[in-house]
Amino acid sequence: MENDRTQHIPTRAAPCATTKTAIIAWPFEDHPLRASLQEEAHARPPLPIGADEATVLSWALTPAGEGDAWPAPIDASQRHQVMRFGTHTLRFERHTEFAALTALCDGSPSEAMRAVIAACPGQLLSGTEIVFSPRADAAIMARLFGQAPIFGGAIRGGRISLATHFVAGADGLTRFLVTGAIETAEERGLIAKLIIDLETYRIASLLALPLVRSLSGELASLEDRAGAAIQNLRGDASLHATIEAFSGLLGELTAMQRRVRFRLSASAAYEEIVRMRLDSLGETPIGARQTLGDFITHRLAPALKTVGAFDRRMRDLSEALAAAMALARTRIDLTVQAQNQSLLASMERRARQQVHLAQAVEGFSIVALTYYGVGLLSYFLKALPDFGLHDEAIAAICAPVIAGAIAFFARRARRALDEI
Repeated sequence: MENDRTQHIPTRAAPCATTKTAIIAWPFEDHPLRASLQEEAHARPPLPIGADEATVLSWALTPAGEGDAWPAPIDASQRHQVMRFGTHTLRFERHTEFAALTALCDGSPSEAMRAVIAACPGQLLSGTEIVFSPRADAAIMARLFGQAPIFGGAIRGGRISLATHFVAGADGLTRFLVTGAIETAEERGLIAKLIIDLETYRIASLLALPLVRSLSGELASLEDRAGAAIQNLRGDASLHATIEAFSGLLGELTAMQRRVRFRLSASAAYEEIVRMRLDSLGETPIGARQTLGDFITHRLAPALKTVGAFDRRMRDLSEALAAAMALARTRIDLTVQAQNQSLLASMERRARQQVHLAQAVEGFSIVALTYYGVGLLSYFLKALPDFGLHDEAIAAICAPVIAGAIAFFARRARRALDEI
């Protein structure tokens, strides 16, 4: 048995011996990811299938195991590995969500290859058997499909026919028959890869459907509770309590989105791969037989539309809750502003009253001080000799002067305080 790891793709081509122009060594340092990015373009190439009559078996196993759980000679740390078992070939591929095994043989796998495949860990996500034959005789059709309805069409410009029944057999494999004039081993390998990808990603794209169905009731409950909370905005319910309800609903919705985000995104990506593989096959109808593209569209589209509708419902609910919270906060802000304006008006009234009171007190103070000043002046005049003027007359004449002086100094004191 031979074991061929993925060959390293050089990041720079070696100079051609016949090139007359000198190769310039540019002084640029490679980006640390440059080599891996260049190799990605050559990852998982189709395996050439030289024989006109050949069988390709493929299994997608999930979860994609790593480490010692995989039997030798499979090295699960490699993303791509090719192993030879005599005239048979086994390829291992490690994807994000699953690991794929592809066996190329002229009938059934050899005992050594079968032992390695049987020891591989994981659960079967999809299985495919592709039979290449120059012509589709009745015996092959009966062995592969029995009495089941057949779907398919002409591919690759009408030179090749493709047929399947999309029914997994007792061994878990969905069978495809490819017949017609295939020009090269590389074209045969490319067709096999397109069919394997088509079947694997068709199944993988539906992984979101059971999850969506299991969460539909929970999402409907969130929508009902959100509708009731939004309705409370029209009533006299406490805005703070309503915002707390919105926050709780948003928290539950965010947790749900976190649970399904990867699966919904993966489902959309897998659907796109299925469409691309169908386009690459270039299928056209053969008579009244339903094509693979029609079958997949009619069966896959409703399920994926259900998944897409669930995703849109979550986004719409999130936007509605965010808008309702913004509206509730706006109402709270308006209420607070109205309360602040009322408080400021009340403070202004009290300040005005205090000013009037201070002015009244100031007036009373001037009168009182004038009274005391005139009284002191009367005592002072009584102590003086008699100059022929009545003390009361002098006090009466001086009273306005005393009042004016007190008012003048009081006004100066108030201005000094206002400037502080």
